[in-house]
Amino acid sequence: SGSLRDTLTLLDQAIIFCGGAISTHGVTDMLGLLDPRRIDEILSTAQKGSREELCALIKSLEDSDAEMIINELIASLKERFLEPRHEFSLLIFERFFKILSEAKNMLGGGADPAFVLYIALFSMRNAFDIGAANFCAPAAQSRIPSQQQVQSALVSPSPTQSRIPSNTQPISAA
Repeated sequence: SGSLRDTLTLLDQAIIFCGGAISTHGVTDMLGLLDPRRIDEILSTAQKGSREELCALIKSLEDSDAEMIINELIASLKERFLEPRHEFSLLIFERFFKILSEAKNMLGGGADPAFVLYIALFSMRNAFDIGAANFCAPAAQSRIPSQQQVQSALVSPSPTQSRIPSNTQPISAA
């Protein structure tokens, strides 16, 4: 019955806050949350927007709590992941989750919230660059072997690899 009372209290507050016409926008404002359309806008801009559009979007979010934005992005992505048809690949979901988890860690360490938001959303934008293997720096990427190099190494061992004789017996514990 306590939960029902809390729900009715929130409903009364929403009616007063929204002037009698309850709306998603009004309730999210009342609770200090982002409107779900803003979450959609953030994800869409990260995916398809220009650098300038992403900067403008982040500027418009400066009055919002960065941790709340990150938490809402995570909740929205989880919801989208569980839907039968995804708008993102598994790789993109994984990259987004890693980016947002790291952003939460940075905020927990006392980093500047606005800058963390910039880093997180620009990293999400870069997550669509499938060629950026594990977000490696360009110098590190040059050391990543190509698919052809990996396959040729699997097919023929290098001369420095020692071959185990076929008559070798496994070592048993005594």
